[in-house]
Amino acid sequence: MSKEINLDGNIVSVLMGRQCQAKYIDPEIGSYKGNPLIEALPPIKTLNEVSETILNLPLFSEKDIDKPPEKRIHYVEQIRDYMQPLPIHIQIESTLSLMIRRGYLGRNPLSPFYARQFAVGIKDIMEKDLDLNGENLIGNKSTAKSYSVIGISGIGKTTAVETTLLMYPQVITHSKYQKNGLTLGYLKQIVWLKLECPFNGSRKSFCQQFFLTVDQILQTNYYHKFVNSRTTEEELITKMAHICSLHCVGVLAIDEIQRMKRGEEAQKMLDFFVELSTKLGVPLLYIGTYKAIPMFSMLLANGRRASGMGAEFMDPMKQDKQWNLFLEDLWEYQWTKKKVPLTEDLNNAMYELTQGVTDFVINLFIKSQQYAIAYGQEKLTVSLIRKVAIHNLRLVQDIIDALASGEKKAIEKYDDLSPGWVETNNYIKALGVRIGLHGKISDQHKRTRNVSKSKENFKYLVTFAMNFDLSETAAIKIVTKAMDTNKGMLDLDAQQVIVTQMILDKAKEHSNKNEIKEKRPKKVVYFPYQQDVRLIEKNAKKDKISIVQALKEEGIVKSFTEFLD
Repeated sequence: MSKEINLDGNIVSVLMGRQCQAKYIDPEIGSYKGNPLIEALPPIKTLNEVSETILNLPLFSEKDIDKPPEKRIHYVEQIRDYMQPLPIHIQIESTLSLMIRRGYLGRNPLSPFYARQFAVGIKDIMEKDLDLNGENLIGNKSTAKSYSVIGISGIGKTTAVETTLLMYPQVITHSKYQKNGLTLGYLKQIVWLKLECPFNGSRKSFCQQFFLTVDQILQTNYYHKFVNSRTTEEELITKMAHICSLHCVGVLAIDEIQRMKRGEEAQKMLDFFVELSTKLGVPLLYIGTYKAIPMFSMLLANGRRASGMGAEFMDPMKQDKQWNLFLEDLWEYQWTKKKVPLTEDLNNAMYELTQGVTDFVINLFIKSQQYAIAYGQEKLTVSLIRKVAIHNLRLVQDIIDALASGEKKAIEKYDDLSPGWVETNNYIKALGVRIGLHGKISDQHKRTRNVSKSKENFKYLVTFAMNFDLSETAAIKIVTKAMDTNKGMLDLDAQQVIVTQMILDKAKEHSNKNEIKEKRPKKVVYFPYQQDVRLIEKNAKKDKISIVQALKEEGIVKSFTEFLD
């Protein structure tokens, strides 16, 4: 959820997460134990759990294709929420998980350092240099690291970071924590906070946004308490640092970092960020375009700790395995009357017209379907997609052409794409090598999709089985047994055959057990309804067709989407 605030005439969006009372769990890792800030966090997620959390698929039903075009145009818009777990998402989640927990190691509120920092004064701690051991004025050493996510506009940087942050509660309220004779009183812990670098790039505006954001989240009154016409920029910075320490901010994410002013003003802002991290232990996450690379280079010049956890470069997808995985899954969501398979020509056209930029791909896919529906063509073709691209991507066409050319001079015209090869290369070298997860995540993604599909099939098959006059408990028992025989890997039609056969076998077995031994005159069975399953079975044998085929002809075996809305 997001809320909008007005900052100097500019509307800024505030990302709002969930809030909860502290529930302490065993963090398992020895160094994390005895720290309420860490013990109150959710368990560390596995790769599978992260993938399932990130995966967001549009609500799709085959029967929606029969709806009027006016409605289907709206259905297509659901694709905007489409999100698929890619290697970059896993890397960001893993890094943030480490940053938050490692950052709290040096900020345990049960430690004497927590109270001492307020007794000595945040202002004095910020102004005093670290000693040779890297300790601040009160003798505490920061365990905070910083991290950068860099990429062109529209590549999905902000979405990736926000999705990860929302996996954690934003605010945790502590009231009763006791361990080893130590007690923690009332404390509102801000696990994460996301800000945007203001349009004017000033430190004063940045601090004002910080107070407004915290007030929205905690329902406090810091802005009116600290911000007035007489307050200096330095005083605001000190107060902001104080609130970060008071509420134990786990990570401060700063988006649109490329907006920062150049020259002396930029240096002051960067110095403040470095001091917040190195002297008070607040982990920082910078998000920006390639235009920000010179500023990140300045951060490196201010000390290795400023880079800490390294950086992720979110470049457009290359036309490789990852691109194919992304587009193949996306292509499933077609609300046109005629669903077309993803051919090599269509794949090539989509890549050529978007150059693998996520936002461009999603938009082109949506607009192409809406055009096809609105003008009665009702299917996607290469020529249609090219036509739509001319009208809908015209504002970014020069950028797409530059990316397609691959030429340095063409790309360097747009500092959002690349600020200069020398600075970028130097920055990458200084940060070291990243972990590659492409092959592993591809397999994991398929497993996640299969699990999701299997759950949907299970629900459908239970409803299907209950049409045979079974109780829900009996239906669940049969479907579970049927899916266990093949681990749920067969397609839905095959599963229906197995379930139907098991129901009939069960009925026959029950009939044999209750058969009366003495001969009685044959009864003529009257079937009051044409769709009585017993009558259908009888006629199927007579017509020498399979029971499943007969059930389908009578409309009892429905398509998979019949029960999905």
